[in-house]
Amino acid sequence: MDCQDALLMLETSARSGSVAYRAAEAHVAACAGCRSYRQRQSHLQRRLAPLAMVAAPASVRRRISRALRTEDRATPRLLHRWAWVPMAAAAALFFLVRPAVPTTVASGLATTARAGLDSMLLRPEWTATQYETWLEAQLGFDVDIPDIDGAMLVGARVATMDGQTGAAVAYLQDGMPVTYFRLPSDRVFGGPVRAGRVRTASTDGYQVAVWREGPTARAVVSPLPRRALASIAKECQALASTD
Repeated sequence: MDCQDALLMLETSARSGSVAYRAAEAHVAACAGCRSYRQRQSHLQRRLAPLAMVAAPASVRRRISRALRTEDRATPRLLHRWAWVPMAAAAALFFLVRPAVPTTVASGLATTARAGLDSMLLRPEWTATQYETWLEAQLGFDVDIPDIDGAMLVGARVATMDGQTGAAVAYLQDGMPVTYFRLPSDRVFGGPVRAGRVRTASTDGYQVAVWREGPTARAVVSPLPRRALASIAKECQALASTD
């Protein structure tokens, strides 16, 4: 059982006495990264306790479960399909399918998202429009806060990333934090974000999705499974294109 499976089991399973649940607990007990994540998660939940919690739709959990099952089924077939490829061709294949988001960009965004959970401006009575107005006053440029399906808006902050200042907006989806970034340029931690499709990467137990809207970069970061986060990113991209 890897980190993602263990954390998802503990977050979503009601069968605390099952073998799988006990295996997840054993993994977290032995994994410093997972223990740190669980501690941060508990701290965030205590901070959010005064807010009115809204249950995520059942469709959200079904979508995540379907994505996990699809990944589990696809992996063995992919390995079998390419088992015959000679070493040189396999090396070429590696470079063709390497992560589209550079490691420095993914790691920088994940670190910024993690560090920012404790410094979010939390205003339970505020709407997305009020958060947008506050962020725009701080930053001096327009900020759009997408209405993500099944996610609860919980806060926002001004985030400094590699010398530039942008907006960071916090949500909760299925009990897990999701951070949406709006940057003032098309560069993120020194790397330009290319126009076109959403690009994803995994780092330090987090999934990162990056894309560009006009001349500016956007990103979402979360411990959610990659397919679920990519779906959120594409939803944000679609919402921005209709504004």
